[in-house]
Amino acid sequence: MNQFEITSARVSRGKRGGMLPAGKIDNTSMKPLISVIIPVYNAEKYLRRCYRSLLRQTFQEFEILFVDDSSTDRSVEILTRIAAEDSRVQLIRNRENLGQGRSRDAGISAATGEYLFFLDADDYLAPRTLSELLTTARAEQADIVVFGMHHLYRFFDRVYPRYTRQVVACGKDLVEPFLLGFHPTSPLQNPEGYECNKLISRKLIQENALHHGTGRKLGEDTLFVARLLLLAGKIVFHPGVFYFYERRNSASMTASRKTELFLTQLETFAVMRDLLFSAAGPQQANWERLFRETVCRRLYFEFMDRLSWCDDSQNRALFRSVADRMKLYAMEWDIDYGHNGYNRFRAAMRAAIEPPEKTVEFSSAVKPLKWLKFKTLYIPRWVAASKHAIERIFR
Repeated sequence: MNQFEITSARVSRGKRGGMLPAGKIDNTSMKPLISVIIPVYNAEKYLRRCYRSLLRQTFQEFEILFVDDSSTDRSVEILTRIAAEDSRVQLIRNRENLGQGRSRDAGISAATGEYLFFLDADDYLAPRTLSELLTTARAEQADIVVFGMHHLYRFFDRVYPRYTRQVVACGKDLVEPFLLGFHPTSPLQNPEGYECNKLISRKLIQENALHHGTGRKLGEDTLFVARLLLLAGKIVFHPGVFYFYERRNSASMTASRKTELFLTQLETFAVMRDLLFSAAGPQQANWERLFRETVCRRLYFEFMDRLSWCDDSQNRALFRSVADRMKLYAMEWDIDYGHNGYNRFRAAMRAAIEPPEKTVEFSSAVKPLKWLKFKTLYIPRWVAASKHAIERIFR
């Protein structure tokens, strides 16, 4: 039995870019060039804004596939109304909560466009997004077009990543910058692990039977992008910053403070490790080193983010769980990467593995981590927010 069902209706753009058109227009003869896939879970607060950004696109030959992942709020009611008025819209409903990755897979199965675009329900796009990306993809005959993102935090905004125009002949060439992260001396740019900052050839995904893992896991988008890079031909970096990424949604998976959900990314990293090492060939040693650096850096900063929200007893449980999982996947942490923070991180990890009675040692290792996070993350945010506020006053 299928785990999702599809309903659809027919529509067109409304007056002055409003959420719904004034009347129905039959666009059933239009062949969509882009399929926009939008997983939805309890996103009633953001759906109208997301949909309006699609209505305002200067290019309109696309279809919209909303995939409801068993929402419990008014999301389905809103989506049903949209689907009843827009011929480009399909509403796919999961029969159970499958997670974002499987919801995207459901959208891929129903898609008919030449290219796929993954948009989250709480995010939105600049008006020329689809037009610019399709023009670039066709002009370069690219498998993937990568572009910049605008992150919306509670007290400040941030543009990341920001690209210059670059054409790369083979996706596999980008694995090293992908693992290395931002590096000022690298000749190639980092495509990042986001699925939503890429226009992707549907043929590339379908011919290689690419899909996401099962269940709700953090990091599955990074794993999916790694698979794309190993299989893609030409990839183009576009200098445009088109995607507005909502970071203020406390209900999103990335904002969750649940320890078990946080730990699922270790499973994702283990799969990515096996995938990369099996495809590495002569680059095996270098990719292995870069992979370990990537995992260490990502977990280090995510741990620090959670440390400021937990007391020491919860920290100890978190570190102990992670340490056990790291042993299971045979990840090596005793490598000096030249960052003083990693020494403190490893000290806290070692303290977590020790018997519970050694709480004084654990606390002394955790306190420098909290202070380091305060200095490196929060103080710069406050300075930037204050600067922007002063600039607005005297503008």
